[in-house]
Amino acid sequence: MGRRTIVLLVALLLAGLAAFAIWQFLRNVESDVKADIEVVDVFRATQRIGPGVDGATALPFIEASTTNQEFLPPAAIVDQDALNQLFVADTVTTGPISEGAIITTDMVQSVEEIVIPRLSETIAPGRVAVAISPSQVAAVGGFIRPGDRVNIVATTAVDVSRFLQTLTDEDLRAFFLGEVEEPAAPAVPVDDEAGITPEEALAAATPQVFDYTETVLQELEVLAVGAFVREAPGEQAGLTPLGGEVLILEVTVEQAERIIWIDKFTEVTLVLLPEGYTPVDTEGVTGDDIFSIVERLQRELEDLEARSGG
Repeated sequence: MGRRTIVLLVALLLAGLAAFAIWQFLRNVESDVKADIEVVDVFRATQRIGPGVDGATALPFIEASTTNQEFLPPAAIVDQDALNQLFVADTVTTGPISEGAIITTDMVQSVEEIVIPRLSETIAPGRVAVAISPSQVAAVGGFIRPGDRVNIVATTAVDVSRFLQTLTDEDLRAFFLGEVEEPAAPAVPVDDEAGITPEEALAAATPQVFDYTETVLQELEVLAVGAFVREAPGEQAGLTPLGGEVLILEVTVEQAERIIWIDKFTEVTLVLLPEGYTPVDTEGVTGDDIFSIVERLQRELEDLEARSGG
């Protein structure tokens, strides 16, 4: 065996002795440190627990654990009784608890301590909130979001005979239209033999009931859609429909009265408005505006008269 080999073996032996001495020293230090540490149980979530879950519901998903106790958070729960006292029906989780997380006292909060935001706090001064519940299709397919602006379009069956009755009755006309006139002379019949007055002739020539659609309110701001509020639209990723939810509109008191009537007595459709929309005056539409029934009847009458004259 050469001299160099002997030197190498001696060096390796000394290095091993040094490593062993260091390991032994560190082990003694660790033992001294652990001698001053009290070993306690911790509690971990066995699965993810969402925010707002009441303590009694979350408790079955928490178990005692003995792993990684040396990394104990300051607010960790280390006693079963303390855990049972915190996770009860009148407490809720303050946030999501990840699976395997060590349970701490700040993960639950008393229901009485929770400050629940009020929708009324988001309403502008001088305005009120009113609810309306159109179908998903009538609410632009469910794509309306808090903060959007909409028009309300109403469709109803108009009873013309009742309106004409109002016009021909002096007391009703004064009550509804605010018109107070001097007593007028009796209407002169347009047909002396039949004794038909102008109002009666108009009523006879007018359809008694017809469907009518009109934009009745414009530029109404949507305050909330279901659980989504204007100031807190929620975690709605992408442009997806919210569905046929109840919509809360921020309006004036007068508009609220009209919306309540419209929602009760007509069929409501909402129209979503773009940015920079300018309100327009509309006269509404009837079946004739869509299908040109009157024009067709006029052509038919003209054809009949032409054939009769021929």
